[in-house]
Amino acid sequence: MNRMFRSLAVCLILGIGVGLVVSPLTLAQQYCISQDFTRNIQAIASRVQRIDTDDYDLYKERTVEHIIVIPLIKVLGYDDMNPEEVRLQYTISNVDNDDDGNDDKGYPDIVVFKKDDKNKKAKPFMIFECKRLNTGTSTSEFVESREQLSNYLRGTQAPVGVLTNGRIYRFYLYRKEKCTMDTTPFLEIDFEDIGQRGNNIIPMLWPFRKASSFDTDKIQERATKLLEVKAEVKSYLAKQFDSPTKEFLQCIYAQALKEHAKEAGEANAEAMFFLIRQALYEIAKEFHVQ
Repeated sequence: MNRMFRSLAVCLILGIGVGLVVSPLTLAQQYCISQDFTRNIQAIASRVQRIDTDDYDLYKERTVEHIIVIPLIKVLGYDDMNPEEVRLQYTISNVDNDDDGNDDKGYPDIVVFKKDDKNKKAKPFMIFECKRLNTGTSTSEFVESREQLSNYLRGTQAPVGVLTNGRIYRFYLYRKEKCTMDTTPFLEIDFEDIGQRGNNIIPMLWPFRKASSFDTDKIQERATKLLEVKAEVKSYLAKQFDSPTKEFLQCIYAQALKEHAKEAGEANAEAMFFLIRQALYEIAKEFHVQ
């Protein structure tokens, strides 16, 4: 990314509106996202957000499947009553892809089928592996499930795998040429954020609908590009948090701190830059920016 695009990307990521950047509402309109789709996603997110932390033990894997994940799949346009589109505990043979002579079967929680654009035959499109509500994403249980999901994708050749604890959804890409799933998700959605940042998050789910095009090559191309951009932006932000350039400071000063800028004026801009540097240092520690 060139310097100007980096600055705009940083402003956008920090939630700072600049005149040249389209608003989230414009993004939703660009994708022609229906109001029903938005309302239904928000309703599921509200359900997750209303669950009391004391009730987490009630939400085992099967409960998460039926109360949260299946409703999401239905909003995406798939018929959960049609086994040609959605199957629970679908049987996969030889999921370990080894040559030990044993037929190692696997049973992914939910498999979503979709017709391929090329041959119009329904194939596994997304595999959901569900954990207990709010299972920590860094726990051994979650990490082991990621490996399990990779085996399921290998066994079905499904292009997308989703690992979820009901609140956080991590979307992984299966690399057919490497016979493995990426270790880094190309997309992560936290339903706790939809209330505040729904206009940014909901469009991310739009391409996974039944009505959207199913082209494995395009899915891989887009996911790969997203991973590349995310890594580049993350690297840029880490450098700026560590040693912010004047351009970066001016971006924050002019957009995020408009009222302060009016009060301080040009003469006191350097003093504000010093405070911004301190704030960035504290934020980096708080969010473990590296």
